[in-house]
Amino acid sequence: MLVQETKNKPRDPAVSVLVAVYNCAPYLPAALDSVLCQSFADFEILVVDDASTDETPAILRAYAQRDNRFVLRRNERNLKLAASLNRGLAVCRAPLIARADGDDLCHPRRLERQVEFLSQHPEVGAVSSSYNRIAADGRAIGFQPLPTESAMIKFRLLWESSLSHAGVLYRASEVRAVGGYDGTFITAQDYDLWARLAERTEFANLREPLLTVRTHAACATTVRASETQKSARSVSRRMLSRYLGRVVDEHKAAALRTLLCAYDAIAADEVSPALALLEEMLERARKNEKLATWRWAKRELCASLLKQAHYLTYTDPTNSWQLLRKVATVHARGLCSTAGTSQIARLLLRHMRRAKFPASAGASKRAAL
Repeated sequence: MLVQETKNKPRDPAVSVLVAVYNCAPYLPAALDSVLCQSFADFEILVVDDASTDETPAILRAYAQRDNRFVLRRNERNLKLAASLNRGLAVCRAPLIARADGDDLCHPRRLERQVEFLSQHPEVGAVSSSYNRIAADGRAIGFQPLPTESAMIKFRLLWESSLSHAGVLYRASEVRAVGGYDGTFITAQDYDLWARLAERTEFANLREPLLTVRTHAACATTVRASETQKSARSVSRRMLSRYLGRVVDEHKAAALRTLLCAYDAIAADEVSPALALLEEMLERARKNEKLATWRWAKRELCASLLKQAHYLTYTDPTNSWQLLRKVATVHARGLCSTAGTSQIARLLLRHMRRAKFPASAGASKRAAL
């Protein structure tokens, strides 16, 4: 009898696709269809519904009735993403887990390419890819490349996440070994996970965009933007402290993250402390990183400095020039790039205009009018 039960027991799938959703009804069918259309078919889809109040539960039931690879779980109350993912992680049967979101789209060969990569690279515990961005209505926004080599990915973790959470395939054993997701992180829980995994495994990103990320008003990064920044700053500070071998000041770490992420202009009083911490990080990188990583890091950092210099052209030209001087010391070729020469031209043009039309003369003219 025991032998017969063993024979009849369903074989575990090769991949568990782990999805946690909350009120994703407008985008959920397209997201689920993109998973079902995968060229690699040996998977289960474990969906945790985080107490949705829209049509999400009905959509999930309809899909589960049509395809027996669906495994549904529903939270009685809203537990947020980390707790929902941990609940799913506990019951995933496959040795490989592919994350997916209820509003993003997977490339048809995503699982095939990522499974093949992990089978060929046993030292890698998580593989993601570059991705495309679209608006809520499907309009293309742009392409987001990500570093491909593990050393580069880990170096970039010093200031931001460099793996796409919704497009990652990781080894279940590695993630469980570090305790899964940290439930205290309402947002940026993936960044925290990569920071902990970085000490025990390698990472990779495939160059091909195997994911399309949908940006809309209801997505977590938009709704909880300030909370995401706060959580990400804490992870970045932890990574910097580990890399530099000392406890990094909270405000200096936050300033450096603002400088290097370059999502927004850095404040005037943050430039000097950020550059001082950057110099310390660069000095450590010169000693610790391989030549290829060091060269990549210089280009990556200079690109961020040039973005910030551009932001400050008219509001803070003094610090804009300071950032350009830093580019010259880090990677002189950066000043010869299109971005570098354009920024120098912008600052010079601004200077000439202000010399020709001084602020006092402008004020007098306005007063006469």
